[in-house]
Amino acid sequence: DMFGVNVAATTTLLNYAAKAGATHFVLASTGGLYGSSAQPITEASPLCQAHGPLEYYFATKRAAEMLALSYRHRFCVSIVRPFFIYGAGQRLPKLIPRLIDNVRSGTAIRVRGDSGTMLNPVHVDDVVKVLAACLTEQHQGIVNVGGGEVTSIRKMATRIGQLLGTTPAAARRFAPRWNDC
Repeated sequence: DMFGVNVAATTTLLNYAAKAGATHFVLASTGGLYGSSAQPITEASPLCQAHGPLEYYFATKRAAEMLALSYRHRFCVSIVRPFFIYGAGQRLPKLIPRLIDNVRSGTAIRVRGDSGTMLNPVHVDDVVKVLAACLTEQHQGIVNVGGGEVTSIRKMATRIGQLLGTTPAAARRFAPRWNDC
């Protein structure tokens, strides 16, 4: 399914856009292509060769990007790499709904190290604004879309607990079993 959606469907859409005389093409990719970093990530940051459960997903996203970029001489190609989108209506197994579900049910949340993964969630409305800007401006290239605040899984679980009026179950620390760059 990942290949069908991320690579085959993207190829079909790119071919259709070229035949239809499109002037813009916007591809939704993922900020996960960069892997983990202690430093701020920019569009010029190196990409990661992921290993583990998400390796195939990231490979298909990167393949779709490469295919889209090959059309940049026919129309404006924008590749949007969002980081941890959240918003109303999002369901399991996405990160925020999963954290809410775990806190509500008293399930311990697994965290890497003391605080868990650091991330910068971005609201879906902000992602939509970037997508719209890519279509209305002559943007060509890659744009990262992340929220303005860096937080941790532990902080998010604590805040969710406050909003739900409960204390999250003790977080379980773990070390990753694969190289996530």
